[in-house]
Amino acid sequence: MEREAATLRIGLQLGLASVQDVVRWADEQISATETPPEALLDLALMAHANLLDVLAKLGELSTRVPPLDVLPRALGTGVNRL
Repeated sequence: MEREAATLRIGLQLGLASVQDVVRWADEQISATETPPEALLDLALMAHANLLDVLAKLGELSTRVPPLDVLPRALGTGVNRL
């Protein structure tokens, strides 16, 4: 979950993902997790939130993942969406 959150965070920063993508992902993670983290629950409710607030919540879920580790995946996902 941490790597996916970090990938989404970079994608959101680069305009390759949307807040709706983040909310959809959070909903999927909540369904698949017995005890989801509070930040994940918050993300699921942030469809109309400020972009910086969404980025901060994703950051809470991905504190141990260096951005450069997931940058190629974020870029690849963005290219696939075009």
